[in-house]
Amino acid sequence: MKLTLIAVAVFVQTAIAVVCHAENAAVVPVWDTISTACTKLIVSNTGNFGKEGIGGVNLDYHAAGDCDPTADVYIYDGSIVIGYVRDGNDTVVNFSIYGTSYLDSNGFVPVDDYSPTADSGYYHVFRSGKFVTHDSLIALEIDWYAPTFHPDTCSFVLQHIQIYLNDTTKPAPTSLRIGEVVDFNIPADTGYRNHSGFDYPHNLIYQQGAEESGDGCQPNDSRWGGVCFLMAYKNFVPYDTTPHGARTLDNATQVDPTGGLVGDSLFKYMSYSGYAVSDSDNVDLHTIMTFDTLATLSITDTFAFWVGVLSHLNGTLSDFLDEVEQCKKWYDDNNRPIPPPDCIIRGDVDHSGSRDVGDLTYLVSYLFQGGPPPIFDREADVDGSGYIDVADITYLVAYLFQGGPEPPLCWW
Repeated sequence: MKLTLIAVAVFVQTAIAVVCHAENAAVVPVWDTISTACTKLIVSNTGNFGKEGIGGVNLDYHAAGDCDPTADVYIYDGSIVIGYVRDGNDTVVNFSIYGTSYLDSNGFVPVDDYSPTADSGYYHVFRSGKFVTHDSLIALEIDWYAPTFHPDTCSFVLQHIQIYLNDTTKPAPTSLRIGEVVDFNIPADTGYRNHSGFDYPHNLIYQQGAEESGDGCQPNDSRWGGVCFLMAYKNFVPYDTTPHGARTLDNATQVDPTGGLVGDSLFKYMSYSGYAVSDSDNVDLHTIMTFDTLATLSITDTFAFWVGVLSHLNGTLSDFLDEVEQCKKWYDDNNRPIPPPDCIIRGDVDHSGSRDVGDLTYLVSYLFQGGPPPIFDREADVDGSGYIDVADITYLVAYLFQGGPEPPLCWW
């Protein structure tokens, strides 16, 4: 009887801990879909993308008329990864992949409202809002962009990843590893058998479908998927054009034995520089790209990384590299964050350095009460339309009070 009561007490305490942790999360995990003209990807506010191969929204070409109706997954699962040493000797690795959730000790926890996928007319964008490591020490935000304007830009999406300290009352982390893991399941003749390789000049690591039988509607070794590194920023200043390292590893030894990633092993592999591919070929693989390794993360620092995630329906490696070039060009043309001198924060109408109700008051006064003009017109053009009018008030009200989308960046 005594043992039964102890067991019940332990169960109740565990249940209470789980419920309390869930209540401490300001928002629950959600998934949304971004779409180009020919492919889609499911993304979340926890750093996950792919959602364990849900199908049809996995950077595949199922909706675009792929001749193989079963080829509905190119990315099975993926996640941003951050590892660090806490309190001098405790290695912590957080991710959101292979079913790891915000209730797990190594999962990310969403704490701010996300912005659902919005269509600018030129791209889809999903903003994750802030999510944090399980100990609340480090905060991350990811904006996902999917070009929609031209068929030449339909085979890739871009990530803008920001990382900064969240809990400044705790000792700063050391020995940071920042990157992501992507489990590509490029369609193949048998199971998830993939070949892998890299192209150093393009900062690209990739996987390729395996073709053995020659029986399909197209050769599966003409299908590709990969990750390319675009740029790293520290406090909005570019500082690196290449990743720390990238490699592929086989799932049979690194994932399958435990049903997921092993933090200590992942931390080790993320420390390795340069490019490497798995010794195993035409097997189930996953890709690790380490964006950077940092000695520490100070209270004043924000690090940002731009990364392209790509797939290719049918072609050669040269064709795939052409798409990588298109991805890089789209980034250069649209997302390279060099704010113009007449606009720092769009929506900061009074130029105070932040967006708040004072900006709304200033804009209303200017438009309807003869108040002073904005210091910078582009900052008062809240919706980025090229005009300052009542639509900017509507946009700013929605953003400040109704969970509406963030104003576009100044460099659009």
